[in-house]
Amino acid sequence: MNVLSIRRIAIAMLLTAAAVTTLPARAFDLGGLDLNTAMRAGSAALKGLKEVTPQQQYHLGRAVAAQLFEAYPLVRDKKKSVYLTTLATYLARYSSLPETYAGYRVGIIKGKAPNAFAAPGGMILLTEGLVALAQNEEQLAAVVAHEIAHVALGHGVAVLKTANFTEAGAIVGEAQLSRKMGGAGAMGHLFSQSVSAVVQKLVVNGYSQDQEFDADREAVRILYRAGYDPTAATALLQRLAARNQKAGEHQGFAATHPAPTARLDKVKKVLAAESLSGEEGKARTQRFKRSM
Repeated sequence: MNVLSIRRIAIAMLLTAAAVTTLPARAFDLGGLDLNTAMRAGSAALKGLKEVTPQQQYHLGRAVAAQLFEAYPLVRDKKKSVYLTTLATYLARYSSLPETYAGYRVGIIKGKAPNAFAAPGGMILLTEGLVALAQNEEQLAAVVAHEIAHVALGHGVAVLKTANFTEAGAIVGEAQLSRKMGGAGAMGHLFSQSVSAVVQKLVVNGYSQDQEFDADREAVRILYRAGYDPTAATALLQRLAARNQKAGEHQGFAATHPAPTARLDKVKKVLAAESLSGEEGKARTQRFKRSM
């Protein structure tokens, strides 16, 4: 895909995903937008901004998701989307970032290999393969909590700060320059670069091992504070390790995450050191069976 195509896809889909700020949650809404309208909206969001603000993260996250949809089409299942987004909204309350600019949103994307992506602003995408690994709501919550942790710990924002994204705000923030096509063009170029940089980090490179371990540690704490069984994270990692070994998996989590066994060891140490434990909720298990 050439740079022009990527830019058009990212900008055209900039405002397509639905935001969920309060319960009851809503599913993804992928209604089309006029390209010029989307470009104006994206430009307005960047004007005069020199830091990566929550609003910037929101717009970037949706553009990143739009580009990811090219490789991983969205599964249009409103029931599951509502269930997952509601779960994320609840879990986020027990994180260090309980709210984002437009709320956390979760969608399922096509793909047999287990994988997940947490874009800036709270956009979380889970592959069908990863969702299928979860045997109950506790394990599914462990997946979602891990992605919430990436957002809360600012891992995606760190990518933006190294992708010249904040320069876009400086360019269009100057009154004289923002009236010229040159300024808008430069902003659009930097915006596109930022989107591509985040997608590269999520899909190809992955976060660093330290970031993944940090997200694991924060995830089990979120689960415990939210009343879920934090040991569900170890159960899921064991299932992931068994799947990867059986399938000889070198894609998805296997390509962008540390080995499940290494993560498992560190999670167990956190659970023991902080005396984190719990029990599977029967009502939650029934809800999981009805919803998934």
